[in-house]
Amino acid sequence: MGSHDSTFPARSNAIDALARKAADWRRTIHANPETGFEEFETTRFIVDRLERLGCDQVVVPPCGTGAIALIEGRGGGPMIGMRADIDALHMDELSDVPYRSRATGRMHACGHDGHTAILLGVAGHLCENRDFPNRIVLVFQPAEENGLCGARRLIEDGLLDDWPVERMFALHNWPGLPIGEIGISDGAAMSAFDTFEIIVRGRGGHGGQPHKVVDPIIVGNQIVTGLQTIVSRAVDPLDMAVVSVCEFHAGSTNNVIPHSARLSGSVRAYRDDVRRLVETRMTDIVNAAAHAHGAKCDLSYELAMPPVHNDAREARRLASLLRPAFPTLRTAFPPGTAGEDFGFFSQRVPSVFFFLGNGDSHPLHHPEYDFSDDAIAFGIEAFVRIARTDFANGDQPHLNGR
Repeated sequence: MGSHDSTFPARSNAIDALARKAADWRRTIHANPETGFEEFETTRFIVDRLERLGCDQVVVPPCGTGAIALIEGRGGGPMIGMRADIDALHMDELSDVPYRSRATGRMHACGHDGHTAILLGVAGHLCENRDFPNRIVLVFQPAEENGLCGARRLIEDGLLDDWPVERMFALHNWPGLPIGEIGISDGAAMSAFDTFEIIVRGRGGHGGQPHKVVDPIIVGNQIVTGLQTIVSRAVDPLDMAVVSVCEFHAGSTNNVIPHSARLSGSVRAYRDDVRRLVETRMTDIVNAAAHAHGAKCDLSYELAMPPVHNDAREARRLASLLRPAFPTLRTAFPPGTAGEDFGFFSQRVPSVFFFLGNGDSHPLHHPEYDFSDDAIAFGIEAFVRIARTDFANGDQPHLNGR
């Protein structure tokens, strides 16, 4: 662990000791990455630690991976949820750290190993120091990556019915934000993530006789060009949307105009009405291009993942609560444009998704990315302060035993 920065008030020795232990846990998880709904060993590791730490209940959700733990405070207060994602990405690690991934084609390139270690550290602190007013539900969520929407799966399986939390909190590490700093927005935190696929069916033929074919590549090119006008000419400039065509597949040789083409990509926005506007305009553009050339086009558009929207009151409360420990805390922090399935939670209960500095690291999803162990103590500190807040009686933090 790095030395304590004098910019920040001193943490308790207990939190720093837990952070050192949690760093070892993180490195174990990092070396043994598992991807969505396949996190069986990771789940066993988490459950074992939670039970040893003394949580009141530990259960594995019906999907078979992940874990939910309950820690009872002495105040009989409301049930408060805290979430960490546990899955890795489908990619190879290129770093040379001693705890690098042992699994070909799998890597913790988004810091979920660090998020998991932080929440395990929170469990350790709260189990040892029960003088907090709330009932804390720790959610170790599987399958956040790759559009698998593990949060939606947990909710569909009854998570919020069985564990009726009144508020939900989560953090995500953020490369470029200095270690020990926190960023919070009081509105959009992460964008929606929607996907589309377009199949263009023309009439193939000889490359030397283009007048006898309906060229799906020409149609596809017009669609790609048309899609770029959605953001520039249909979306209010004060709103945000991103439309990206990420795949274009057609043909198999250099003298045959193919019969069909396939395009796919993603759409990102912070508001649901903007998402639906994009879908409507995309449908118009695809149909117009097909009609103009005598082709047939099929558009599949999926509203895959909602935006993560922070409850404004809870976000302001959290900023006020954390500022004594994080004097450089940033409010109105710029939202991200990546998808995050925590949005399924923020649709259901007042929630806050905040950002924890990871320092000058490689960016997320980079093959040499690594979560900074120096950030762990700050993450534990933030969650412990949430746990010690008397939400039922004036929102004052209970800091005895700190």
